[in-house]
Amino acid sequence: ARILRRAATDWDGGYCIAGLLGHGDAFVLRDPSGIRPAFYYADDEIIVVASEAPLIQSVFTVRSENVHPIPPGQALCIKRSGTWSLERILEPLAFKQCSFERIYFSRGNDAQIYREREQLGRLLLKPLLKTLEKLDRSLADTVLSFIPNTSELAFNGLAKEAQ
Repeated sequence: ARILRRAATDWDGGYCIAGLLGHGDAFVLRDPSGIRPAFYYADDEIIVVASEAPLIQSVFTVRSENVHPIPPGQALCIKRSGTWSLERILEPLAFKQCSFERIYFSRGNDAQIYREREQLGRLLLKPLLKTLEKLDRSLADTVLSFIPNTSELAFNGLAKEAQ
């Protein structure tokens, strides 16, 4: 942790850096603003880190409450013995999670992502109606679709809000 603290003082932006040292210890360090996502699961046999909690849940058949985010500015430090700890490496900054990473790249089978995508679609209705009004058009005269597939949930939210 001491080496990470010294090395990371000049880093900025979003990152999740993982390293394996020659003597067998390992680490995963998350940026202090929490821009990049990082989740972990640990038990007596394994420690795993991924950018999406549902991926860990699916692959290792674990419940969502057993998968935890690495807090911003902290590192998951793993000793070769298998012991691990979370260490504060950098002081956390204002939380600035990347919305593109969170909403666009995340799996739709994550319940929270599902709700967020649908809510984003619901929030689009008012601006859409204002735009149509300025163009002297109506929703009844408008054809809407979604591209890419990850926007389907937002589209559904928009449709539900319009009903």
